[in-house]
Amino acid sequence: MDQRPNIPKPKMKEEGCRIRIKNTKSGKEISFSGKCGKNELNLASGNINDALEGGD
Repeated sequence: MDQRPNIPKPKMKEEGCRIRIKNTKSGKEISFSGKCGKNELNLASGNINDALEGGD
């Protein structure tokens, strides 16, 4: 049995997160999950830009 005392639940944010973006113009929605590091956030902003450009 794996016992780890004194670890608060919010720690899950460090392990991973889910991001969902919906473009209201095109109705296109992107969702992805993974670790929230700098590289992942850069990837997210790239996907956001793609979604926004696709909505025009």
